[in-house]
Amino acid sequence: MQSLPINIQKAFVMTLAAAFILVPVLILVATAGIGTTKLHAICFEIGYIITPSTDTYLKTYKSFYLDHHNAGTLNDDIDSYLTQRLETNISANELDAIANFYASNAGGREGVRIVNISETAKNRVIESLVRSLSKPDSRDTFHSLLLIEEIRSGDNLGKGYFGIKGNFFEPFDRDWWESEGEQETKTSFLTWWNSSDDWNIKRHLDPLEKSRIKAFHCCG
Repeated sequence: MQSLPINIQKAFVMTLAAAFILVPVLILVATAGIGTTKLHAICFEIGYIITPSTDTYLKTYKSFYLDHHNAGTLNDDIDSYLTQRLETNISANELDAIANFYASNAGGREGVRIVNISETAKNRVIESLVRSLSKPDSRDTFHSLLLIEEIRSGDNLGKGYFGIKGNFFEPFDRDWWESEGEQETKTSFLTWWNSSDDWNIKRHLDPLEKSRIKAFHCCG
């Protein structure tokens, strides 16, 4: 029997890959509210193991499930699973996928474990996040910088934000951020990261120390 045409083979592979990504997420959505926290985490881990694309799986999980349940806050069992993955010798693609996933939740919904990973893992995650700063989306930049500061300092900033030093009681100014704050903050962080100091020294240095900007903890 002759083999199937190449275009049909490709369509079959893409359909199968999509099924491996979507089916576990749809199971999580369907069982929301009736499954236990542990069951939810087990379903997540099964999907994570079988997915052909960690990045697409995590983005799909966030869009279809996380953004609509538990106020968008990461399940502690899943938080534990992903941070344990960061402590292993995972691929660069998986590292980037997990780092970007945590960055997308930074600002009060990233769980509590990412700031407590080992120093080796912190160094690798921040290196990944620094690469993401080349993206043009200012929202991605804001959350990546916020997560970098959380990981560096080892402190969850809650619904943290960047602002001018001394203006603690003023709310986050998005117009200021988009017009000048983003570039100034990013430049300070890149200067800090690109210094010749090794991580054991760098992690104790505030990237914003010499700037007029500060990372503020907010709201509990």
